[in-house]
Amino acid sequence: MNKFVKAERQGQSKFFADHEPGFGGFRGSAYRLDPTSFERNLAPSIRNAVPVYFKQKGIQWHTHSNHGLSSQVCCLNFLAPLAQTPEMLARLVQAALGGDEPTMLPVEEGPDGQWFVGFEWIGGDYLNEGGKSGTRSRGANATSADAVLMFERGGKRETLLIEWKYTESYGTPISANGNATRLKR
Repeated sequence: MNKFVKAERQGQSKFFADHEPGFGGFRGSAYRLDPTSFERNLAPSIRNAVPVYFKQKGIQWHTHSNHGLSSQVCCLNFLAPLAQTPEMLARLVQAALGGDEPTMLPVEEGPDGQWFVGFEWIGGDYLNEGGKSGTRSRGANATSADAVLMFERGGKRETLLIEWKYTESYGTPISANGNATRLKR
């Protein structure tokens, strides 16, 4: 385990002990909450709206949404508070991309009005993941962007796909003899 992961586990353990006492410690890990209390991993300002949004959109929670180092939850905690504040979101996009400040466009309807950020975005089925039935689900078993933003700038409409990582590490790449479906796509 690298130093960053170790430090983040310690930090999240302390955070849960200080702010969510009695809920941390699932399976002996202080940085994990009981899965039935996973929503306590969400920032208080989004704790009610995001689960409703996920249910409305049929988005699946990642298996470890109760984990203090969940990338899905980290992305939500950072971007969901901005979902209905297009002015703040525009300043963030401008700081990240440079250039003129964009005019943010709504992505989709949220539980409480227009949202300017979409989560677990799957867009069109460009990789034929829906197969014959054409069905895919947001958040699992389909290629998705962790978040999507849309905006206009300089007379052009742009879409920004966001991939969010926190502490993940991956094994060896799929070999030439690996998963045939993934290799084809």
